[in-house]
Amino acid sequence: MLERVPHASDGRPSLADATIVVAGGRGLEGDLSPVRALADALGGAVGATRDIVEEGWIGHETMVGQTGTMIAPRLYVGAGISGAPHHRLGMQAAEVIVAINLDADAPIMEIADVAIVGDAAAVLTQVVDALAARRAH
Repeated sequence: MLERVPHASDGRPSLADATIVVAGGRGLEGDLSPVRALADALGGAVGATRDIVEEGWIGHETMVGQTGTMIAPRLYVGAGISGAPHHRLGMQAAEVIVAINLDADAPIMEIADVAIVGDAAAVLTQVVDALAARRAH
């Protein structure tokens, strides 16, 4: 059973303790709402790449990687993340890695257990909608 460990400020689990992490990168073009929506639907934490943290899209506390938080969740979903070495180092200990990227040759796709080639925001939105529909029945 997955355990949800709440984080004081937003009700989500802390990145370091989360069993589920949904992370976003530049491929989301500044709109992290699909990442937040899936993290909330799954009771997970929100993660991010160094690039989008440095661009100010999201806070430093969400940065996964060598210069951020090293994580080992049961499930890691990377959306719009190319998979720079410093990011992969921080998340490659996840039990299951799902990567969503338009580029089938992105480095993160090589280490993914499930690699989905597609628009990350659209895929995340479809998953959130499917989860909501399933829970409604």
